[in-house]
Amino acid sequence: MSNFEYVIDGDKCYLVFGKNRMKIRWKKRWIPESEQPTVIPTEITLDKESITLDDFTTTVPLTATVTPEDYSGTLEWTSSNEHIAIVSSSGVVAPVQFSTTPSVKTATITCASSLNPEVKATCTVTSTVVIPTAITLNKQDYTFTGVGKTLQLTPTFTPTGAIEDVVWSSSDSTKFSVDQTGLVTCLEDNVAENTIITCTCKYNSAIKVTCNVNSFHE
Repeated sequence: MSNFEYVIDGDKCYLVFGKNRMKIRWKKRWIPESEQPTVIPTEITLDKESITLDDFTTTVPLTATVTPEDYSGTLEWTSSNEHIAIVSSSGVVAPVQFSTTPSVKTATITCASSLNPEVKATCTVTSTVVIPTAITLNKQDYTFTGVGKTLQLTPTFTPTGAIEDVVWSSSDSTKFSVDQTGLVTCLEDNVAENTIITCTCKYNSAIKVTCNVNSFHE
Protein backbone atom coordinates (compact mmCIF):
# COMPACT_ATOMS: atom_id res chain seq x y z
CA MET A 1 0.00 0.00 0.00
CA SER A 2 2.73 2.42 -1.06
CA ASN A 3 0.52 4.50 -3.37
CA PHE A 4 -1.81 6.36 -0.98
CA GLU A 5 -2.50 9.87 0.20
CA TYR A 6 -4.25 11.68 3.07
CA VAL A 7 -7.26 13.87 2.38
CA ILE A 8 -8.42 16.26 5.13
CA ASP A 9 -11.98 17.54 4.97
CA GLY A 10 -12.69 19.96 7.85
CA ASP A 11 -12.10 18.02 11.03
CA LYS A 12 -12.19 14.66 9.20
CA CYS A 13 -9.23 12.83 7.71
CA TYR A 14 -9.37 10.11 5.03
CA LEU A 15 -6.75 7.64 3.82
CA VAL A 16 -7.15 7.20 0.03
CA PHE A 17 -5.53 4.40 -1.94
CA GLY A 18 -6.73 3.67 -5.47
CA LYS A 19 -10.52 3.83 -5.51
CA ASN A 20 -10.77 3.11 -1.81
CA ARG A 21 -11.28 5.75 0.83
CA MET A 22 -11.09 5.06 4.56
CA LYS A 23 -11.94 7.54 7.28
CA ILE A 24 -9.40 7.58 10.08
CA ARG A 25 -9.30 9.18 13.50
CA TRP A 26 -6.44 11.60 13.59
CA LYS A 27 -7.06 14.37 16.10
CA LYS A 28 -6.94 12.39 19.32
CA ARG A 29 -4.38 9.97 17.89
CA TRP A 30 -1.93 12.76 17.19
CA ILE A 31 -2.68 14.88 20.28
CA PRO A 32 -2.15 13.09 23.64
CA GLU A 33 -5.13 13.11 25.99
CA SER A 34 -3.17 15.17 28.51
CA GLU A 35 -2.73 17.87 25.90
CA GLN A 36 -6.36 18.08 24.81
CA PRO A 37 -7.79 21.56 25.55
CA THR A 38 -10.15 21.94 28.54
CA VAL A 39 -13.70 22.71 27.39
CA ILE A 40 -15.63 24.77 29.96
CA PRO A 41 -19.45 24.48 29.73
CA THR A 42 -21.51 27.59 29.08
CA GLU A 43 -24.89 26.10 30.02
CA ILE A 44 -26.50 23.08 31.70
CA THR A 45 -30.21 22.30 31.35
CA LEU A 46 -32.36 19.56 32.90
CA ASP A 47 -35.28 17.77 31.29
CA LYS A 48 -37.47 18.48 34.36
CA GLU A 49 -37.82 21.71 36.34
CA SER A 50 -39.91 20.15 39.13
CA ILE A 51 -40.81 16.73 40.55
CA THR A 52 -43.57 15.65 42.95
CA LEU A 53 -43.01 12.55 45.07
CA ASP A 54 -46.20 10.86 46.30
CA ASP A 55 -44.75 7.58 47.58
CA PHE A 56 -41.53 6.13 48.94
CA THR A 57 -40.79 3.70 46.12
CA THR A 58 -40.77 5.64 42.84
CA THR A 59 -37.47 7.07 41.58
CA VAL A 60 -37.22 9.81 38.96
CA PRO A 61 -34.26 10.10 36.55
CA LEU A 62 -33.07 13.56 35.53
CA THR A 63 -31.27 14.06 32.22
CA ALA A 64 -28.75 16.88 31.87
CA THR A 65 -27.80 18.53 28.59
CA VAL A 66 -24.46 20.35 28.53
CA THR A 67 -23.39 23.07 26.09
CA PRO A 68 -20.99 22.61 24.36
CA GLU A 69 -21.35 18.87 23.80
CA ASP A 70 -17.61 18.21 24.05
CA TYR A 71 -17.48 19.45 27.65
CA SER A 72 -14.43 17.78 29.17
CA GLY A 73 -15.41 17.74 32.85
CA THR A 74 -17.96 15.81 34.90
CA LEU A 75 -21.35 16.64 36.43
CA GLU A 76 -21.86 16.85 40.18
CA TRP A 77 -25.34 16.15 41.59
CA THR A 78 -26.46 17.34 45.05
CA SER A 79 -29.66 17.63 47.11
CA SER A 80 -30.34 20.61 49.38
CA ASN A 81 -32.53 18.51 51.71
CA GLU A 82 -31.64 14.84 52.07
CA HIS A 83 -34.54 14.37 54.53
CA ILE A 84 -36.82 14.67 51.47
CA ALA A 85 -34.86 13.33 48.49
CA ILE A 86 -31.41 12.11 47.51
CA VAL A 87 -29.80 12.04 44.08
CA SER A 88 -27.33 9.57 42.59
CA SER A 89 -24.16 10.42 40.67
CA SER A 90 -26.11 9.78 37.45
CA GLY A 91 -29.03 12.07 38.35
CA VAL A 92 -31.62 9.59 39.65
CA VAL A 93 -33.77 11.18 42.36
CA ALA A 94 -35.07 8.92 45.14
CA PRO A 95 -37.47 9.71 48.00
CA VAL A 96 -36.34 9.40 51.61
CA GLN A 97 -38.38 7.40 54.12
CA PHE A 98 -38.61 9.87 56.98
CA SER A 99 -40.20 8.73 60.26
CA THR A 100 -41.89 12.01 61.15
CA THR A 101 -43.52 14.65 59.00
CA PRO A 102 -40.84 17.26 58.19
CA SER A 103 -41.56 20.97 58.45
CA VAL A 104 -39.93 21.62 55.07
CA LYS A 105 -41.24 19.36 52.32
CA THR A 106 -39.13 20.51 49.37
CA ALA A 107 -35.60 19.94 48.15
CA THR A 108 -33.55 21.44 45.34
CA ILE A 109 -31.58 19.06 43.15
CA THR A 110 -28.56 20.78 41.61
CA CYS A 111 -26.48 19.60 38.65
CA ALA A 112 -23.24 21.58 38.40
CA SER A 113 -20.06 21.52 36.33
CA SER A 114 -17.02 20.11 38.10
CA LEU A 115 -14.89 22.69 36.26
CA ASN A 116 -17.09 25.67 37.04
CA PRO A 117 -19.71 25.19 39.81
CA GLU A 118 -21.36 28.46 38.78
CA VAL A 119 -22.60 26.75 35.63
CA LYS A 120 -25.52 24.67 36.93
CA ALA A 121 -29.18 23.72 36.63
CA THR A 122 -31.75 22.95 39.31
CA CYS A 123 -34.93 20.95 39.81
CA THR A 124 -37.38 21.46 42.68
CA VAL A 125 -38.60 18.30 44.43
CA THR A 126 -41.80 18.42 46.48
CA SER A 127 -42.93 15.57 48.75
CA THR A 128 -46.66 15.11 49.29
CA VAL A 129 -46.12 12.07 51.49
CA VAL A 130 -47.31 12.32 55.10
CA ILE A 131 -46.60 9.54 57.59
CA PRO A 132 -49.68 8.77 59.73
CA THR A 133 -49.46 9.63 63.41
CA ALA A 134 -52.19 7.13 64.31
CA ILE A 135 -54.27 4.31 62.80
CA THR A 136 -57.66 3.04 64.00
CA LEU A 137 -59.70 0.02 62.87
CA ASN A 138 -63.42 -0.47 62.39
CA LYS A 139 -63.25 -3.39 64.87
CA GLN A 140 -61.17 -3.84 68.03
CA ASP A 141 -62.61 -7.25 69.02
CA TYR A 142 -64.53 -9.81 67.00
CA THR A 143 -65.89 -13.35 67.48
CA PHE A 144 -66.33 -15.57 64.42
CA THR A 145 -69.23 -18.02 64.26
CA GLY A 146 -67.72 -20.71 62.05
CA VAL A 147 -64.85 -21.85 59.88
CA GLY A 148 -64.62 -19.93 56.63
CA LYS A 149 -66.30 -16.82 58.01
CA THR A 150 -64.54 -13.56 57.15
CA LEU A 151 -64.15 -10.08 58.57
CA GLN A 152 -63.02 -7.05 56.60
CA LEU A 153 -60.90 -4.76 58.73
CA THR A 154 -60.69 -1.17 57.50
CA PRO A 155 -58.06 1.26 58.79
CA THR A 156 -58.55 5.00 59.22
CA PHE A 157 -55.50 7.25 59.21
CA THR A 158 -54.63 10.41 61.10
CA PRO A 159 -54.01 12.99 59.74
CA THR A 160 -56.34 12.91 56.75
CA GLY A 161 -54.32 12.43 53.58
CA ALA A 162 -51.57 10.42 55.26
CA ILE A 163 -49.99 7.63 53.25
CA GLU A 164 -52.06 4.44 53.59
CA ASP A 165 -49.44 1.76 52.98
CA VAL A 166 -49.74 -0.85 55.74
CA VAL A 167 -48.67 -4.41 56.50
CA TRP A 168 -51.14 -6.92 57.99
CA SER A 169 -50.14 -9.84 60.20
CA SER A 170 -51.71 -12.50 62.42
CA SER A 171 -50.23 -13.78 65.65
CA ASP A 172 -51.52 -17.28 64.76
CA SER A 173 -52.15 -17.70 61.05
CA THR A 174 -53.11 -21.37 61.52
CA LYS A 175 -56.30 -20.24 63.31
CA PHE A 176 -56.99 -16.86 61.71
CA SER A 177 -55.37 -15.67 58.49
CA VAL A 178 -55.25 -12.11 57.19
CA ASP A 179 -54.38 -10.95 53.69
CA GLN A 180 -52.83 -7.62 52.74
CA THR A 181 -56.24 -6.03 52.17
CA GLY A 182 -57.19 -6.60 55.83
CA LEU A 183 -59.55 -9.52 55.15
CA VAL A 184 -59.46 -11.93 58.14
CA THR A 185 -60.59 -15.54 57.68
CA CYS A 186 -61.49 -17.98 60.47
CA LEU A 187 -59.69 -21.31 60.02
CA GLU A 188 -60.61 -23.06 63.29
CA ASP A 189 -63.79 -23.41 65.40
CA ASN A 190 -64.16 -22.65 69.10
CA VAL A 191 -60.93 -20.78 69.73
CA ALA A 192 -61.27 -19.10 73.10
CA GLU A 193 -57.82 -17.55 73.20
CA ASN A 194 -57.50 -14.32 71.25
CA THR A 195 -55.45 -14.13 68.10
CA ILE A 196 -54.08 -10.65 67.43
CA ILE A 197 -54.46 -9.14 63.98
CA THR A 198 -52.03 -6.24 63.55
CA CYS A 199 -52.10 -3.40 61.04
CA THR A 200 -48.70 -1.65 60.87
CA CYS A 201 -47.63 1.46 58.97
CA LYS A 202 -45.21 0.32 56.27
CA TYR A 203 -42.84 3.24 56.81
CA ASN A 204 -42.92 3.53 60.60
CA SER A 205 -43.39 0.26 62.50
CA ALA A 206 -44.14 2.17 65.72
CA ILE A 207 -47.47 3.26 64.22
CA LYS A 208 -49.81 0.26 64.48
CA VAL A 209 -53.21 -0.91 65.67
CA THR A 210 -54.62 -4.34 66.62
CA CYS A 211 -57.85 -6.33 66.63
CA ASN A 212 -58.45 -9.35 68.89
CA VAL A 213 -60.31 -12.22 67.23
CA ASN A 214 -61.58 -15.61 68.44
CA SER A 215 -64.29 -18.06 67.38
CA PHE A 216 -67.35 -19.71 68.90
CA HIS A 217 -69.67 -22.07 67.07
CA GLU A 218 -72.24 -24.29 68.87
